Amino acid sequence: MSARSSRQRRLPDWWTRERPFREVMLALAATPGPLPAVVADRVAGGRDPAELLRPDSPEPGLVAERLDELGLRFVLPREPGWPFAAAPPEPPCAWLFVAGPLPPAPDGAVAVVGGRRASPLRLAVARSLGTGLAGAGRCVVSGGAAGVDAAAHAGALDGGGRTVAVVGCGLDVAYPHANTALFRRILAEGGTLLGEHPPGARPMPANFIPRNRLIVNSVWVVPGWSLTGRESLLLMAVEAHDRCAQHVWWTMRIGGWFGPRVGR
Repeated sequence: MSARSSRQRRLPDWWTRERPFREVMLALAATPGPLPAVVADRVAGGRDPAELLRPDSPEPGLVAERLDELGLRFVLPREPGWPFAAAPPEPPCAWLFVAGPLPPAPDGAVAVVGGRRASPLRLAVARSLGTGLAGAGRCVVSGGAAGVDAAAHAGALDGGGRTVAVVGCGLDVAYPHANTALFRRILAEGGTLLGEHPPGARPMPANFIPRNRLIVNSVWVVPGWSLTGRESLLLMAVEAHDRCAQHVWWTMRIGGWFGPRVGR
């Protein structure tokens, strides 16, 4: 049996050469398997997306129907509103699932990130910062996590502004569950939820470091808190920042030091 026929056997029954690229990508995005960042890196490296499909890859029409039921959209690079046109993430991002309006351009957004187990003082500062940024006309971007992220999102909404939560699971999966009301409020008040994972995808630990690169590449400035024992998000964001010349990174330790880290 030839390699070509072997590859054809691994394709789903619904696949034909006439399938539009967008439909193939939608099915690939909904296919269980490697992390989306891994798949995106393979596509960016020249792999045919159809070769990455599996026999259990869902029929794209069914995926589209499910997205319609949930009020979600599927966005690809080079389509209108793609948020990473100015600063492509590394590893690449091959698609996004979006609830609510598309996010603003990075030069209109600021990320506020920090620890999940933050002190009341840090939470108050994060909420105040979110409110102040909203009042200045900036969109506040964060990760939708408990602690500083949730406080920043809530502060932006308190200030009548926009906020974007970049999540590490399906947009129909409220994680953490304690933020269910916050996510509803974000959408009700004109904000956005977005991520790479299809509906139903669970919040696996491996999802969150790749998620962080999307936060950093969605914004112009990244303020954050250095939290003892909870610095993995910040360190990863600094690493991502160092690949994106237009970003300015501010680290702050409340009660200690603060200082700028300016992009190259």
